Amino acid sequence: MRSLLLLATAAALAADLPPLGRISDDVPCLDEPSQSYALYLPSNYSPDRNWPVILAFDPGARGRIPVSGTEHLYAVIDGNFPARNVWEFVVRAPAASSEPIEVRPRSTPNLKVWAELPNRSLTFPRATRGDARGKRYCKVSLADPTGERTKDLVRGDERHELPAWFDTLQTRMRLKQNVRPTRGTDGEALVILVSPDDHAAMIRLFFAMKVWVLKERVALA
Repeated sequence: MRSLLLLATAAALAADLPPLGRISDDVPCLDEPSQSYALYLPSNYSPDRNWPVILAFDPGARGRIPVSGTEHLYAVIDGNFPARNVWEFVVRAPAASSEPIEVRPRSTPNLKVWAELPNRSLTFPRATRGDARGKRYCKVSLADPTGERTKDLVRGDERHELPAWFDTLQTRMRLKQNVRPTRGTDGEALVILVSPDDHAAMIRLFFAMKVWVLKERVALA
């Protein structure tokens, strides 16, 4: 039997949702109960809107492998704003160290400028080269306040054009090609290193690249 991992989008599941934020094994298929799949729903899943779907097929019936790990929930207060400054974040740490850590907001303050951020995330793959080996890194990808694009990837030669709140991060910046082998054209992309267990630093980077950029309407020249 081949297993299927499903990140559900169907609103029909609302009547009998499995536990959120963890994997449910052996969920039977409606039309063929003798067949089953592993199902993962994010901790902030709601049938009130459409969600992306990821299908993973494994010949060894190991359906839980792609999303095995732990979700950590964090309440965050952004002291840069006197009101509407309470956030909730999810950090998903995979069981396999070779998989990326994912950071995303679970809930945001009630401001239009941040309304779409629960649909955005930062990922932190493992660095494998030089002095960065064993750490995690994230591409510097700024939110686009114009709404024309979902993000603006920053190159290494643009590092000094970043907003002032990136100044203290300069010593942790590298080119992507210096922290991990690359086969594509993103070797000159700017990345920032973090310790693998420093979830607070990862959340701060989400604020630096998404939250504050949208609020201040920052755009690189």
